Amino acid sequence: MIQLSYTYEAELTEVWDALTNAERLSRWYGPIQGDLQQGGTYRLFNDEGNSNERGKILLCEPPYAFKVQYTAIPTVSRYSKPCYPEEFAAQVAYAEAHDDDMWIEVRLERVGDRTTLVLQFLYAAPDEQDLASLFGPCWIGYYVDAYVLSLDRHLRGKRLIKGWENTAAGKRAAVLSAQEWGKASVAAGFPADEVAEQVEGLIFIINDKLTSEVIDAVFGAIFEGIDATESSS
Repeated sequence: MIQLSYTYEAELTEVWDALTNAERLSRWYGPIQGDLQQGGTYRLFNDEGNSNERGKILLCEPPYAFKVQYTAIPTVSRYSKPCYPEEFAAQVAYAEAHDDDMWIEVRLERVGDRTTLVLQFLYAAPDEQDLASLFGPCWIGYYVDAYVLSLDRHLRGKRLIKGWENTAAGKRAAVLSAQEWGKASVAAGFPADEVAEQVEGLIFIINDKLTSEVIDAVFGAIFEGIDATESSS
């Protein structure tokens, strides 16, 4: 589990609305459909219109807290190893089988005219089953940072720049995030040498230095783990 907090220059009710209003979520997080109340379910979509996450709202206490259980649905990306339909189906089945291990809880605290967001993120996947396992908390942390900052920009009334993460400034921010999560991981008790390798590997990906050989090596380990899980069941 990872936890972070961030203080926004906005009233608590404004931050809550940005986090729970489907129309506003689509502007800084992604298109979302569903029943956004306690007990309801939702589906999140990427820029290509593919559903890449679905979940259930376990807790909703307006305007202070919510908790969702979710399933990250594998999608084809520029980093994906080409796979046959049955291989892709195995990835989806694996994700669905482990949805009890994945949840996000958000709590808001009023600090004068500002609002502090406290986020807990649990992604308890077995070893070698996904990139989060290969790169540790740094992999999840830098993605969470990106959304935390996207929300900040939205609350300030600034337009989100599509593809910013692929610019030089975006990559510098991602590298800094990975390094800071590495420091936090070591402070939390993770082995320093292991964390250093995870940070180095993540920065390698951020800087677009993947080759077909690297993709095969990284994703091959993931798919082999999925195959092994399927074979033993």
